Amino acid sequence: MFGLFKKSIPPSDFGLAVLRYADDFLTNDGCRSLGARFPDYNASKGWLPVFEANGLPLAQAKLYLRYFSHAALQSVFKAYQLSERRSMVSGAIHGIKETPEGYEFGRVFEELEAVLNDQRQFNPRVANLNASGRLDYLAVPTAHVLVSKYLIDRVILPNMTHGEAFIADFEGFSGAVASGLGVTYRAMNSVLSQVKLS
Repeated sequence: MFGLFKKSIPPSDFGLAVLRYADDFLTNDGCRSLGARFPDYNASKGWLPVFEANGLPLAQAKLYLRYFSHAALQSVFKAYQLSERRSMVSGAIHGIKETPEGYEFGRVFEELEAVLNDQRQFNPRVANLNASGRLDYLAVPTAHVLVSKYLIDRVILPNMTHGEAFIADFEGFSGAVASGLGVTYRAMNSVLSQVKLS
C-alpha cells in the first residue's frame, strides 16, 4: 500500500541516486582495495598520499576507481532485466563529471556481463584465484570473486607494477571488493524505500 505513494523515477535516475547515496563509502572501499596491497601503507592522512608514496599516478588510481564503481553497480543491479540494468549503470556512470582515460562505458559493461555470467576467459595467473564467502543477497553470489578477478586482469596487471600483491592477497582484495558491493546493495535498498522504478 505504501508503495502507491512513492515517486516513480526512470532506471537511469535510479542508478544515479544509488551511486550518490553510496559514493563516499564506495570510493573508500575502492581506495582501500587498491591501497591496502602496498607494503606498510598508512592511510591515516588519506589514500592519496599512499598512492603518491608508492608511485601510483593519480590517473591510474582514478581509472581503477571508475572500474570499481562500475563493477559494484552492475553486480548489484544484476537482478534487473538487461535493458533496465544497462540504463541504471549508465545513468550512474554518466552522472560523474570526469571520464578517466582508458575507460569506455559500453566495452566495460559488455565485459562485466560476460564476467558475471561466468563467460570471460581470464589471464592464466588470475583464472584459478578463489576466495571464501558468498554474497547470497546478490543475483550472482560469487560476484565479489568474479569482479576481483576482472579488476586484476583488466586494470591492475596491465597498468600497475605491484599487480602480484593482488594475486598474493586475493582473499583480502576480494573482501574489500565484497564490502563495496555490500555498500552499493544497501544504498540500492535505501533508495528503493523512497522511490519506485517507472
